[in-house]
This record gives sequence, C-alpha cells and structure tokens, in this order.
Amino acid sequence: MDFSNFDEGINRNFAQYGFTSFRLDVKGLGSGTFHSRQRGEIVGLQQGSQQYSRLMSNYLGQLQQHFEQLGVLDKAYIYWFDEPTEKDYQFVGETMDFIHQCAPKLTRMLTEQPVEPLYGLVDLWCPLTSEYDHIIAEQRRAAGDRFWWYICTTPKEPYCTLFIDHYAVELRTWIWQTWKYKIEGILIWQTNYWTSDPVYPRPKKQNPFEDPMSYLSGYNAKIGEVSHWGNGDGRFIYPPKVTLSSRARCDEGPVSSIRWEILREGMEDYEYFWLLNNLINSTSIQKTTAPLIEKAKQLLIVPDKVTSSLTNFAKSPEPIFEHRTKIAEMIEQLQRVNENVGKEEK
Repeated sequence: MDFSNFDEGINRNFAQYGFTSFRLDVKGLGSGTFHSRQRGEIVGLQQGSQQYSRLMSNYLGQLQQHFEQLGVLDKAYIYWFDEPTEKDYQFVGETMDFIHQCAPKLTRMLTEQPVEPLYGLVDLWCPLTSEYDHIIAEQRRAAGDRFWWYICTTPKEPYCTLFIDHYAVELRTWIWQTWKYKIEGILIWQTNYWTSDPVYPRPKKQNPFEDPMSYLSGYNAKIGEVSHWGNGDGRFIYPPKVTLSSRARCDEGPVSSIRWEILREGMEDYEYFWLLNNLINSTSIQKTTAPLIEKAKQLLIVPDKVTSSLTNFAKSPEPIFEHRTKIAEMIEQLQRVNENVGKEEK
C-alpha cells in the first residue's frame, strides 16, 4: 500500500491543527445502523469467503503496522456500524471479531452502551449519555475498555442537550460531566445539518435561520414525511445567508452559533482540569507541598452544585465560574511551586 498521501495529511492535521484522533475508513467492511445493514465486500469478494478474509487480513495488517511505525496507532478508531439494537449484535460481533483477528491493535469503536453479548468485541464504547451506567463502565475500564459518549436527537430533558430551546449552559455542563465520569471524548453527529429532503424537496432549501427545526432524513424517509429531531440538532454552524438566496460562489466562512461557542467554553474548562491534574502529578510531594497538593486533588472533583448527576445540574453558569476560578488559582500556585523547586535545584 502507498501511504504517502495519507502520511502527509496525518502530519499536517496532527502537527498543525492539533487533531487528537481520526476515524479510520476501512474499505470493504460491512456497514449499517439499527435500520438496515450490509455485509462486507471488496473488489467483488464477499465477506465470509476465504479470498475476502485473506485480502482484508493483509490490508488491515498493513494499516496496523504502518500506524504503529508512524506513532498514531492509538489515535485511529474504526467506526463502521452505528447504533445497533439487540437484533444486530451477532452481526456486529462477527465483524468486530474479524477485525481483531486481522489487526488486534486497531481500536474498534461502537455507538452503543456496554452489553454482555459484545463484551470483548468493542474497545471504545460511545453510548448516548442517557444510556451511560458508571458502575458498568468502571467494570469495563478494568477490562481495558475506553469510553466516549454522545448526544444527538436524544436524550432530551432532563439531560444536557444540544437543542436551541434548552438552558444555554447545558453544553458546557455536559463537558463537566464528561470529566466527572472519566469519559475520554465526545461525539457530535453533525455540525452543519441545514436541510431535510423529505420536508424541503430539492431544489428547495431549508433556511435554518427562519426554521430552526432539524427534521428527519434518511432511513427511507419519503418526500412529505415530517418527523422532528429537535431545534438545532446537528446544527452548530450556519451557512452564510447569501447562499440561501443565490447559487453564486460564496467564499464567506460559516456563521457560528451560541451553542457552538458554549461547547468551546466547556472544552476549555476541561483543559483546566487536565492542566491541574498534570501539575499535581508533576509536583514533588514534600512536607511543604503535600497540603497544597491534597487541596488541589479536591478541586479535580466536580462539585454537586455544578452537576450531581446526569439529570441534576445548575441551570446557570455561576457555579462553573466559581469552581473554574479556584482551579485557575491553584494552577498558578502549583506553577510557582514548581518554578521555585527548579530554582533551588539549580
């Protein structure tokens, strides 16, 4: 395989743009959702045949070896099936097991909560927040599994959501919950879902500034079928308004949303926790520093007045501001401690 174009893109995206992971699109794997599915096929070879198995084993093996050499093996994840239900577990399990046999170091991701039929077949679980069980997640972490989570058309109230007509703080609080429950990443299913063909048949286009609703599309939805996903679902950025009235080329960038900005604030809050945790781990524990380090560790615990559970959280940002300030002050204190230690060593 020729990896030259891939390597150029990976180096640019990780070194220049700060990417932390990438979805590995493996050609020839099966695909599907709870709605429908199809078995794998590559160059006319069907999944289940010896020829298919040999070719895919060679292909996946080369990917694993190259990513390992490049130092990005832990950043790649295979996300080939979306939101399975119980009827799909055997189908999903067969392909997950096949991937592992071909390339045991590649990460298999699945948008589903941990379920026993899939134990040992998924490396990276990504459940809806409403389906996350922390006790079960801790058990799976002990077995080596990892966790992301997501919100999309569901859940709705009383969970943190991405909808326009909910409390503005929710997306920020969601990231505090992400730290609280030791989740490593979040998934946003789409950021520019602007129109729905069943409700706005082409060449019509929905104006998302005037009609904020995200309507169902796909899943064999027919023209005229109206089903509501929620105001602003999958829509964090908006098209420049000129594109809604003209087909002429437009070089303007997308229009941001308040929810997009609030999500960014939450990510910056997460970085505060991450920075503090790093400083705690790198600060030498001595008689003089031990009390301060212990105090710092307490600040890594998300206060109940910010969010005590996935459905109980503050509806205003004041508790977040208060705790973030304490974290910031502690970061500065520990940085000064480390600077002084450095001077003493010299």
